[in-house]
Amino acid sequence: TERLLQHNPHREMTVKQFEASMLDSVMDWAAANPKHAELAMATTIVVVANFLAQAIVKMKKSGQSWLSWDFLAILRMASWCIISTPIVSIWLQTLTRTFGEGADALTVGVKLVVDQFLFGPAMLSGFFLYSGIFDSVTKLTDCITPAFGKIRNDLLPAQRAGWAVWIPTAILNFSVVPDHLKILWINFVGLFWNIGFALMLSEMEDSEEGDARKTKAKLS
Repeated sequence: TERLLQHNPHREMTVKQFEASMLDSVMDWAAANPKHAELAMATTIVVVANFLAQAIVKMKKSGQSWLSWDFLAILRMASWCIISTPIVSIWLQTLTRTFGEGADALTVGVKLVVDQFLFGPAMLSGFFLYSGIFDSVTKLTDCITPAFGKIRNDLLPAQRAGWAVWIPTAILNFSVVPDHLKILWINFVGLFWNIGFALMLSEMEDSEEGDARKTKAKLS
């Protein structure tokens, strides 16, 4: 009986048929709802990236429990992704309508400058401000005022780090990536960028906590 259960070809076919059916259903849903599929994919990537970033921090810092995860940070990034992904999609469409679909150097260059030096800093500033609002609501303390400090002090370093990744990404996006794959390409690069960005935010928060402890020690 055990051998029959272990080597039952009918059972194996049933499992394979179920998996194929589920995959077909997901693909059909994605084809029928491309915007929702883009949003679901982007949010999943952000959540995975944040988990991986926290795991890297735990490996780097001894004494951190693997049972302790900052779920508020994951929720903050996921909720921002839900807000920002449609904005990015509309922005890419606006660039195409405004400057055309050409892949020549002039068109790509103009799109690149507008995207990276206007839209990019605006979105990063929006993220810092949103993080302040989110933390104010979840921690019941004023985190909005420090958010403006982050925009003043951390916007340029974070943007410079982002340019190293997003300028080459944008050049490829505007020149060779088809329109229907642009968001997918951004999400693919975003997986690695979001890990690095989450690590950078963690270092910024550690630095701020260290400065706060030093200030408190001086006052006492």
